[in-house]
Amino acid sequence: MTPNYSPPAVARIVISCLTAHAMILSALVGTAQAARVAAPKLLPKSTYFYLQVANVPELVGAFQQTNLGRMIADPQIKPFVKKLYDSVGNAMEQLKDRTGFSVDELASIPKGEITLAAMPAEGQQVAMVFIVDCGDAATTKKLIGAMGRMLDEDGQTPREDVADGVTLYVGRQMGPMQFVYFEHESAVVATSTVDSAKQLLQQWNDGAKESLADNARFQSIMNRCRGTKDEPPQIVFFTDPLEWLWDSSKFSPGLQFGLRLLPALGLDGFKGVGGSMVLASEDFDSILHVHVLLDSPRSGVLDAIALDSGDDTPPHWVPDDVNQYRSFHADFKQAVEKATKLADSFRGLEAGTTAGRLDDRAKSILGIHVADDLLPAITGRIVHINRFVEPPRAGVGPSNLVAIELRDAIVFGRAYEKVIDHFIDRFEKHPVASVNYYRRKSDSKPSDEQPIPCFAMVDNWIFVGDQPWMMEYILNQRDETANRLSAALDFKLIASKIARQPGGDRPTMMSYERTEAGFKYLYDLANSERAKARLRDLAAGNGFLKALSAGLSDNPLPPWTALSKYLAPQGGMLVNDDSGIHLMRFSLRRK
Repeated sequence: MTPNYSPPAVARIVISCLTAHAMILSALVGTAQAARVAAPKLLPKSTYFYLQVANVPELVGAFQQTNLGRMIADPQIKPFVKKLYDSVGNAMEQLKDRTGFSVDELASIPKGEITLAAMPAEGQQVAMVFIVDCGDAATTKKLIGAMGRMLDEDGQTPREDVADGVTLYVGRQMGPMQFVYFEHESAVVATSTVDSAKQLLQQWNDGAKESLADNARFQSIMNRCRGTKDEPPQIVFFTDPLEWLWDSSKFSPGLQFGLRLLPALGLDGFKGVGGSMVLASEDFDSILHVHVLLDSPRSGVLDAIALDSGDDTPPHWVPDDVNQYRSFHADFKQAVEKATKLADSFRGLEAGTTAGRLDDRAKSILGIHVADDLLPAITGRIVHINRFVEPPRAGVGPSNLVAIELRDAIVFGRAYEKVIDHFIDRFEKHPVASVNYYRRKSDSKPSDEQPIPCFAMVDNWIFVGDQPWMMEYILNQRDETANRLSAALDFKLIASKIARQPGGDRPTMMSYERTEAGFKYLYDLANSERAKARLRDLAAGNGFLKALSAGLSDNPLPPWTALSKYLAPQGGMLVNDDSGIHLMRFSLRRK
């Protein structure tokens, strides 16, 4: 998804960079320590949600080797980042007043893992768990002391309890939840119930019960999301929402009724989702894996998701200066047939009722029939591209164009004429480069930010866009032979990386993104007077934004050439296999 580059978005991105910079500046030096029980062996087998940074110092070290990390440390860029960071430092003083820790001190606490989890709780829907490995007893006690002081200041002085020889600090009861925390083996653990804290300690000390590490679904997803060349991921996550819902249904008869419908819909075949993040690997700057684990064979709704595969070579009309390119394949005819039959069966309707209603709805919207005119005419391939408007304008993101591939434009021609006739009162014809395209009638000016839908049929493609300038740009240069995305070296490199992944020879979806285009748009926007003025307006009642605005005003941005050398293209793919649906996104490394 492409972000909206408004001043608030600029501020959020800058804040993210500053946070990363704070972590880099912190002295995160790992110390030799005894092996501690890993979180997957502490948490119960039926853990609902699990997110872990395996080793914070290693994550920070890997970040320093990424394109962004090296960019921040570049001698031409580092002074700007430091001045900007210093300019907002005063806005962070309230954090130290509250916790006793500065931003840098907080960033330096984790010496190992950080884990956030949700687990079953006796008599309750869920218990939350947070684990941070502080690395040494002194840091652990300092953090425990800070947590106690914060509770004291709020009038919630914790009471003390003991479990397995460990002191539990128990905060005030707030409905079914409590804030319970303790220290053990140089780690600080916080939970939302006393029982969950005791359960974790018991498993920590004897390891007798089955744990998340023994969960077959967790194992399957983690195996599918390993890094390339067995490079361990720095971040992993897993969730089993159906298990969570089934357990929660004990407290909700209505939810119980709803869950009983899942087998009829085939949704009980959804077995969980998880993923991993690897930074600074041998081949990639970053890799994100997300895997949706599904039963095989699939039924019901899951079977109606008729994903397909095919050729992802960019069509000849796609120029090499687009910001993003995506190619997607699905068997839409099969998907509609299965989905409408399932809807008829589930709702007790006569066969064909849902399909007829869908057809009537499409006729009212498009002027053509789904079953007779549309589905037989399309191949199932959809291409999406977007491109930034020039010059950049605050609050305006890239313009999008979606192209639907046709089996035969001549055969579809009659249906296309019906579409034109259906929209004739609301859309107007515009001839461009020997092609007529149709745009919604509007009094909007070229500088307006509102979308103006438009469409055209070009060769064996139907184009649907959200801005006429984008449609005209593609139409005007579609017959050129130079500067095509299919011949661009960066695209070929991304495509070759995808082809070497499992299932990457013919994925359901492949994507390509020119990171440089997005950053250049943001860079030019940050330099524009209009964006600076909007940021100043927003900062009027916000101390942090005020400091950020002043920092940007006092410190000119580094030259674009210093930034651009660290920006590399990104790619991704979606694969449908027997185990489920797998997404991989990655960015290349700049040497």
